[in-house]
Amino acid sequence: MLPIPLSRIRRGVLYLANRRYVDEGCGRIIHNDWRVPLKISKGIRAKIILNGDLRISSFQGDCGCVFIAMGKNSTLHVDGNFMLTQGTKITLDDDASLYIGGDAMEKGCGTTGNCRIMVRKKVHIGKDFLCSWNVFITDCDWHKLNGELRQRETRIADHVWVTCNCSILKGSSIGPGCIVANGTVIHNQEFGPNDLIQGNPAVAIRKIGIWKR
Repeated sequence: MLPIPLSRIRRGVLYLANRRYVDEGCGRIIHNDWRVPLKISKGIRAKIILNGDLRISSFQGDCGCVFIAMGKNSTLHVDGNFMLTQGTKITLDDDASLYIGGDAMEKGCGTTGNCRIMVRKKVHIGKDFLCSWNVFITDCDWHKLNGELRQRETRIADHVWVTCNCSILKGSSIGPGCIVANGTVIHNQEFGPNDLIQGNPAVAIRKIGIWKR
């Protein structure tokens, strides 16, 4: 009988270790890249639902921790295959909900590096989401103004590509098939379908056809 390779044993140990974080669904957390440590912190009754594989990986050999912090009663629901790369940080407040659709037609959908998603109550991200470097997505201002903490749901529809250095802030609604150009800031605005979005403040500069990765 041939000995089992050490690399295969390590993958098996990582799979069992990461599977303990999954509360519902048949999906897996696939993490076998030493360059990208994975840290997950879950509050009481926080829930991870995976209906696909959540892959933790390095893009172009870069290093950096992937960190997921979940408050009590929060839910992270990934409904297909999705990738989180180096430096990605996901934070869910108490009772918050983050839905990510995963892949349908596009391969390699996910974050590209150093992205941050912060959810106060609800953020919805559709299928085939491509997210480039240094993108910030949130549904809240996170600081009180005149004693009020302002929050409004943020929604990103299917097949949206957000390019480098963009901010998708509270109350944003991006329709299917959109592309968000470099450095764009969207705040309490609605776009799409098939808009090319650019600027700060963001504007739809024209309609686009069907894009592919």
